[in-house]
Amino acid sequence: MTPEQVEALLVPFSPEVIKQKGGGGFAADYVDHGHVTERLLQVDPEWTWEPLATDANGVPLLVPLDGMSYLWGRMTVLGVSRIEVGSVQSGKQEELKEAVSDFIKRAAMRFGVGLHLWMGEDVPNKKKSKAAGSASGSRRSTANSPSKPS
Repeated sequence: MTPEQVEALLVPFSPEVIKQKGGGGFAADYVDHGHVTERLLQVDPEWTWEPLATDANGVPLLVPLDGMSYLWGRMTVLGVSRIEVGSVQSGKQEELKEAVSDFIKRAAMRFGVGLHLWMGEDVPNKKKSKAAGSASGSRRSTANSPSKPS
């Protein structure tokens, strides 16, 4: 992976594609997996991912634990592989699909995609978020103490 390729992965997303989720006293900026996938394809059209475990039918295995389901996988970008996990609340209607989406976003972050959002850094020209109660709209508790998106 060249420094130029790393820089291309690290380019912050524009405010127009950044969404916000939250509740219970926090708000988090995020980019949907479609935009993450687009960034990966721009830098490496041959990027891949694979689950670390599958069931007897070859379907990615979800591991339930404490009301959550976890999908462990390996993403390969520009010949470099990294392991990560995606998670979703157990019992959701599209549980596997949501776990894969979460895995893609989290694994891509390990290559720098959307890293500015995970670090809670301001995005240039981003409007203030009322839900966050802070300038960047990054995840905040009601006391404005930062934490990382999940």
